[in-house]
Amino acid sequence: MKKFLKIAGVLFLGAIGIGLIWYFQSLKIDGDPLLTACWSVDLYDDLTGEKVVGVEDLDFDPESGAIFLSAYDRRAVAREIEAGKVTTQGGIYTINVLDITNTASLKVTDISRGFKEAGNEFRPHGFGLGEFEGKNLLVVVNRKFYRPNALKFQNYEDGPATLTSIDVFERNSGKLVLLESTIADLKCDPNDVAVSEKKVFVTDSKVRCFLGLKTEGPRVTRMFNTPYEYPKNYISGNFYNGVLLWSENRVVISDTFNRSILFYDENNKEINPTKNISLQGGPDNLTKDFRENLYVTIFPNLLGYYFYMKSWLGVEKSPSAAYRISPETYEQTLLFKDDGDMISGATVALRAGDYLILGSGWDDHIAICPGMDGLD
Repeated sequence: MKKFLKIAGVLFLGAIGIGLIWYFQSLKIDGDPLLTACWSVDLYDDLTGEKVVGVEDLDFDPESGAIFLSAYDRRAVAREIEAGKVTTQGGIYTINVLDITNTASLKVTDISRGFKEAGNEFRPHGFGLGEFEGKNLLVVVNRKFYRPNALKFQNYEDGPATLTSIDVFERNSGKLVLLESTIADLKCDPNDVAVSEKKVFVTDSKVRCFLGLKTEGPRVTRMFNTPYEYPKNYISGNFYNGVLLWSENRVVISDTFNRSILFYDENNKEINPTKNISLQGGPDNLTKDFRENLYVTIFPNLLGYYFYMKSWLGVEKSPSAAYRISPETYEQTLLFKDDGDMISGATVALRAGDYLILGSGWDDHIAICPGMDGLD
């Protein structure tokens, strides 16, 4: 028994040593960023004056000049989960790109206010903009919380449980009007959605499953047909995160754990990607600009980011980096990197006009960097 404990102790210490080596080596990002004149910006609800925290995803409508952002205070929710009752709400907010100036704070408009005032629970995660039959759509991953007895397959003794829906809204006169909400066949917590005419691509990660239930990764759902055809098996992955429809019918998916971006043919049901490019960290959300350049944020250190999310070991910040990727050559250009002082654990980077805007699902502000027009 003593020999067994000694061997187990050696293996444990060895694992810690390997983890520490990996931790410190993974902090390094090669190269200097092209954008350095950045500043932090606090966001406030233009009606209530409340601070908007945890901007997880961003998108841009160049026709209207509106920047869309999803946000909710994850740290507040974590505290409420411990207390057994979740009341904190989030929202989908907009701001016009013309309103951005070099200032420490900006006001944003909550276009989901009416939906919440009608009694709906709303904590938006990833989302996508699209069109269908003349309607401007916003499809969003909505994190909900229920008592365990609401879910037959959960055995938690106490505390709320996550149940996620995919909500389809019409964007109408500056408001969100719910068209459909579904949790059918969503065995795990989805992360992101991308909208393509009659298709909605959903990333869904095995590591987020309750009680080890399996998922088939990103699945395609035709949510607007009658009868509805809910998610079909499409692609499998352990932690597929952001998803985007790119040029030439490519479905682009960020594989966070494997530090790579995968490219699939939208019209090909083969499960193998057509291309796989490696990154210097774990990627999260994906966006694109009017030139079809791809933008991705990465976590240079996944273990450090996890500690930052959980506030373990006194970790109060996490490094961030953002890249632009060419649609023709797949060349990666480092636009932004930071040790966590400007923005910690950035989850999304979006080009809107001359600006690169970065959000973080766990930080209490965003970062804005001018100079994108000079890089065209």
